[in-house]
Amino acid sequence: MSPRLLIPRVAQERMVLSNFVGRNTLLFFRAFGALFSIFSILFNLKLWGDSFGWSMAHFSYWGLTFSAIFFILAVYEMTIGKKTKSGSWISGIAFTSLHCALCFGFLSAFVFWLAIYPTRPIGFYSDPLRLIGTLLLHGVVYVIVGVELIIGQVPFDPAFKPPLIASGVIYAIQNFLVVISVNQPLYNVLTWRDYRSAILVVVAYVAFMGQFHCGKLIASLARSIGSALNLSLIHI
Repeated sequence: MSPRLLIPRVAQERMVLSNFVGRNTLLFFRAFGALFSIFSILFNLKLWGDSFGWSMAHFSYWGLTFSAIFFILAVYEMTIGKKTKSGSWISGIAFTSLHCALCFGFLSAFVFWLAIYPTRPIGFYSDPLRLIGTLLLHGVVYVIVGVELIIGQVPFDPAFKPPLIASGVIYAIQNFLVVISVNQPLYNVLTWRDYRSAILVVVAYVAFMGQFHCGKLIASLARSIGSALNLSLIHI
């Protein structure tokens, strides 16, 4: 199968549409999102001191990376891309990355704050830098991605599901290879040595699909509210 078949085509015009803000505001927001995502990755790589390979095998770093890819490509499409008519593939890659960022990011944040954070020893976050790094990895960036979901007109075509599933499969393979190579699980619940790991993979798949449809509902609601507000302003 050609990799291109996993990239939905999205019209460039879709990239500049917004439910609530103007084009320049949207461009500024996305530029900020790109810089903030990149900063969050670099800050945490420096803070925790782990190797790049080990860090990038974590769910949260995948979410940050997809977030950075989306915002960078979105800024490109709104500036250089529109002049060169780069086609719909870049917009497709951008929105695919956004869907991956939403699923990886919110699932990572949910699991971390619910299951991992409470197990940290008392005083673990007494260092302000550790606290900031944790909030960047498991919170702030995904608030920005969530805002994009609301203010931008994000497409939720079923064509986005195959690349979303493919990204999850690739992550699972990477996680497995890292765990086997260093003989140490990245997450205590995902050891690849018992039935719980298989159950977790199935749960993650269900969560990915659930997150996709929840995002679709939120985006549809935001679009309806935005249309209603624009219509009401016209009649004032």
